Amino acid sequence: MYMEENKIYLLNQIDLNKIIYSKVNEMNEKKLIHIYYEKPGQKLLFQTPQLLNIFDIQKSQYFNELILPLYDCNLKVPLLINFLKDLDSKVINNARTNKNEWFKNKSAIRYKSLIKNLSESSTQSNQYTPSNEDKKYCSNGLLKLKLTNGIKIMENNKEISIEDVKKGNNLRLIVELHAIWVSAEVFGVYLKPVMIEQIQNKVMNFVDDREDMGEVNYLETEVNTEDEYIDKAELGMVVKNNKLKTESSDTVKEDEATKMYHFGLHNVNEDLFNTLKKDKKIVSILSELNSNNTKKDISMDEMSSEINDNGNEESESINSKEESEESDDASSTSDIKFSIHRR
Repeated sequence: MYMEENKIYLLNQIDLNKIIYSKVNEMNEKKLIHIYYEKPGQKLLFQTPQLLNIFDIQKSQYFNELILPLYDCNLKVPLLINFLKDLDSKVINNARTNKNEWFKNKSAIRYKSLIKNLSESSTQSNQYTPSNEDKKYCSNGLLKLKLTNGIKIMENNKEISIEDVKKGNNLRLIVELHAIWVSAEVFGVYLKPVMIEQIQNKVMNFVDDREDMGEVNYLETEVNTEDEYIDKAELGMVVKNNKLKTESSDTVKEDEATKMYHFGLHNVNEDLFNTLKKDKKIVSILSELNSNNTKKDISMDEMSSEINDNGNEESESINSKEESEESDDASSTSDIKFSIHRR
């Protein structure tokens, strides 16, 4: 089983340079090149971040398809986007190296990128018209995954059926980097989902708070106008008294500060100076010690000191002429020429 035999990697743990390929397996008119990691036979499984599911499962006669927008609903989604783009570039470069073995006598071949664009052929049916909301969620592109038999789908540690996968929830996947497929004039990478975890987006609603009112004693909350009334004359006295107190306090502080200036302590550290002048005992002692000294008036300007701190898609190809694309996902396909030209 996959879950027992193979390690599951996080995206930032994968070194794409350690990818190796099997020999070409031909099936009917198609080819399959299996992808391994570090050594032959070792599969590469990786875990995706949570992705918002906004589409229903696409069902066809032969398989089901999961379409997930690469909407950055969390900080890890950009890691997945970069990983898929790097994987595209890696496969294209390896295709150039192995063109004779993989494609033999083909004169030109197109590569289908892993990240798809939102279009009528990408979702639902040919009658589908993307809404503005769909366009917003799909601005970074889409990831299309075919769901095969045997895939395990979980929710709250319980297995659920594919019919229970609902849009509006978040999905996290374990995906196998399975193989490179070659069909006619097109090739691409097959990502095979092994496990899906559905995480419901819980909606919080306000609680009806009418029962929380209780009985309110309005008599106790009424304003007592008699207590609130203040005579203008009384108010004037309060203001006047406060002003007098403030002026008196300021006078005392200035007097103590003046004494400190006279004692020559204005040259000490400013914080120490401010602390010393608050201690009346120190002021008194200094006054007694310096009673016979000549007093010198020093202005505030002379005492102040100033401290200056100096204190989407990349187009690749393998050969000399471009051919028109006939695939469903025209927007996600690159022509590859043997004389590689990057732009």
